[in-house]
Amino acid sequence: MAPAKKEFEHRVAAIEALNLATPSPEVTAALRKALADKNNFLVSKAAAVVGNQGLQILTDDLLSAFARFLKDATKTDPQCWAKNAIVKALRQLGHSDAAVFIQGTAHVQMEPVWGGSTDTAAGLRGLCALALVDCILPAKQLLSQLVDLTADKEKIVRVEAVRALSGTGLEEAELLLRMKALAGDREAEVTGQCFLGLLELKASGAVVFVEKFLTADEELQFEAISALGVAPQAEAVDALIRYWKATQETDVIRALGLSKHPAAVDYLVDLCESGPSMAASIAIEALAKGRFREEVRVRTGGALARRDDGSLLKVFDRFFKT
Repeated sequence: MAPAKKEFEHRVAAIEALNLATPSPEVTAALRKALADKNNFLVSKAAAVVGNQGLQILTDDLLSAFARFLKDATKTDPQCWAKNAIVKALRQLGHSDAAVFIQGTAHVQMEPVWGGSTDTAAGLRGLCALALVDCILPAKQLLSQLVDLTADKEKIVRVEAVRALSGTGLEEAELLLRMKALAGDREAEVTGQCFLGLLELKASGAVVFVEKFLTADEELQFEAISALGVAPQAEAVDALIRYWKATQETDVIRALGLSKHPAAVDYLVDLCESGPSMAASIAIEALAKGRFREEVRVRTGGALARRDDGSLLKVFDRFFKT
């Protein structure tokens, strides 16, 4: 190994070792020096330690490093390693001044790749969108920033912007999420995040709203099913059962396995006892992978014993006895 590479690896290891060190003036001094380094990877490691250690005394150093890596960014911070780590650290420290995060949401960093270029700052914009939720900002300004990001050209940014909207807990966010869902997105995952946001906000009529998308195209159907599966509302279980009875769509059974509501477990156990063989097989797997695994082992086994179907009992053994 070349001496320069070996020395650099030693420097990285020394910084990472500070994660386990007791906070002290010496630790702070070492991290401050590392944050001032020109190497973006080294700074990313130092920023992670600062966040993990909760060293608010180094907040200004983090902000200075972020500003430094915004300049000539493709050369100073390829892949946005430093900037991403700095934003994560600032969030860990509870930094509530929105200025740095607003800068981050506006940053685009085109880097060369085979056959063209790619924007490596999409992840950064997404991180900053989420960070804005905890900042001191008037509601209108916060929502304006996030709405703009729901139209970003990169999917990850749009998804995180939608997550941030629901994270605000604001009543106005419900209307914006509905509008985004109804307007649609070229990526179904973004609309699916709108469904999740509305359900997490426990918005009025959220289950009915999401249920309407069960008759949309295949990708949106899947997103709606998945969102209803993890919904906090008990009526989401009823919506899924209705859809299952109408369509026999097996994704519904898997979604019921993710539900936190006992009614979902009850229905899956009933499928194990008297549902179609394929549905019963999937229900066994869903129950085994769900959060109620240990609680339903005996019930599921009893239902299958009453059914007395050897092939399904083998499925039970495979998922519950391994």
